Amino acid sequence: TTPLIIQESLLFEVQASSDAIPCVGGSTEIVFVANGGVEPYATSLDPITITIPGTYDYIFVDGNECESAVEVVVEATDGFTISSEVVNANCFNSCDGSIVLTIEGAQGNATASWDNGSEGLTIGNLCSGIFQATVTDESGCTIIDSYTVTAPTEIVSTIDFAPIQCSGETTTITVTTTGGVEPYTYNWSGQNVTTTILADAGEYTLITTDNNNCISGTNSYNIEEPTALSYVVDLFVPGGFGVGTVELTTNGGTPPYAWAWTSGDETEDTFLPENSTNTCTITDANGCSLTTEEFITLSSVNEIENASLSVYPNPANNILNFQLNRTNIRYTNWVLINNLGAEVLSNRVTSGVNTIDVSRLAKGVYTIKLYNEEKVIAKKVIIE
Repeated sequence: TTPLIIQESLLFEVQASSDAIPCVGGSTEIVFVANGGVEPYATSLDPITITIPGTYDYIFVDGNECESAVEVVVEATDGFTISSEVVNANCFNSCDGSIVLTIEGAQGNATASWDNGSEGLTIGNLCSGIFQATVTDESGCTIIDSYTVTAPTEIVSTIDFAPIQCSGETTTITVTTTGGVEPYTYNWSGQNVTTTILADAGEYTLITTDNNNCISGTNSYNIEEPTALSYVVDLFVPGGFGVGTVELTTNGGTPPYAWAWTSGDETEDTFLPENSTNTCTITDANGCSLTTEEFITLSSVNEIENASLSVYPNPANNILNFQLNRTNIRYTNWVLINNLGAEVLSNRVTSGVNTIDVSRLAKGVYTIKLYNEEKVIAKKVIIE
């Protein structure tokens, strides 16, 4: 008889091991190793990927349907941390910002990929904006985070000033600035100024620089003023036979105008008292004023004195003669005055016939006046 030998198979036992999950969002594998039992095993021993830390229980079956239970505790590490240093852009629309990432606790070397296409833990030449980085270490741990680069707002300077009222005056300009980084400095047409500027009329430029040395655009301004107040004497008859006459035309400034004669009249054209010195103060709507030249009128001449002066020919062309007839008054000087009141010729009175060359004078109405310290005698003359 042949003996029957029954052999007991080795104990079926499965062992499991795993590394800790390296970071939140990472993963690890549980690796299984079987000992004993009868192959082929009914349960796969392939590794299992784990993403959540915890306790996992598995049952394995060999070829004889023997079972082996195994319990695996999967832990997780804290992973790595990221700190950042963000340097913001200095100026509006400038691209000189940067981001530097510092990694602590990573497994091996960590790399960073950015959503703008850059690579590395340090990126530069950044305009203002939001930049997203994906940081991964050698264990596969990944952290995604965003970083914001800011920039100052645009430098905008405006000016405020009261309009210049009168020609030749100045105005005070006040500068107001927003944006950039205070304090500001100002360049007013090549001159460094403060926020208060005293300016004449003219064309100017303003450039503002902030504390980051950022420069605004060039602003151009035209400060205007009214034209200068002026007048034209259209007619001046100094009299000599009664009151004088003045006719003016006022120009420039800001109409309407007001006229104030020393004689008391308030019209542009006026009659002046005899033997008087007169001026007119012209004032425009802005309160700007101008005082005219002096208008000096002649004294009245009585009929006897008037008859003692002969002027011929009248009208005259090239030569004008005058002669004193019977009179007890000695006149020392003569003067020829045009219709604007301006003296055009003068000399001393001689005995007999006095001859005046008027060939170079403009055609018009003139007054010849003879005078001494006390008396004046005058006649109108027409030169053709």
